Amino acid sequence: MTITSDQIVLFRIVERLTLTVIVLLVAAVVMIGFWRSVQKLDITQGGKIGVAGSFAFSTPVFVLLAIIGYAYVSLSFPIEVSAPAAQPDTVTAEAGARRFLGVGGDAAPPATSAASLARLPAALPDPDYELGQAQRLVRAINCVASRAAPDERLETDLIRAKLAVLAPVWPATWGDRSAFGDAVLGISGEPPHPLALEVFDRVDSTC
Repeated sequence: MTITSDQIVLFRIVERLTLTVIVLLVAAVVMIGFWRSVQKLDITQGGKIGVAGSFAFSTPVFVLLAIIGYAYVSLSFPIEVSAPAAQPDTVTAEAGARRFLGVGGDAAPPATSAASLARLPAALPDPDYELGQAQRLVRAINCVASRAAPDERLETDLIRAKLAVLAPVWPATWGDRSAFGDAVLGISGEPPHPLALEVFDRVDSTC
């Protein structure tokens, strides 16, 4: 049976209530004894009460101080329940070997936490899909350029934009990317690669 924190708190409350009742009962007994002791003293004629009488008359003060001290100690230490520290799972060498080999009663794989899943590498992108998306953007740029009739500076900027779009997905079958860029920008006199140029100048069919 596992003891919960609520049960512990309830036990501590009952414990303090029991101690309080005991303290009050002892105080009541002492006060009854004080009352009976005072009845036996005769101070009507101005006689001395002596040491016993002084002690008897001081009893209420002692009882009051005892109750105040108990209340102070009880209220200074509130009821607190500390959660037990988590105990790591102990795995014997035999159980670990069975888990590793996937045999025996402990063959179930360990649960994978969310943090472990977050550390898993993301799925690799599909190169053909990425290339197709880049070609679609190039066709859209060409469509906009054909309608806008850009000047020389804007046309150069559009060429650089298309090169930037195709750069991450540039296939090896299109030749050297830097050489193609120099060719379409007019930096070099070499002709651009025909396969890359076909894609580079293609316009969307819906344009």
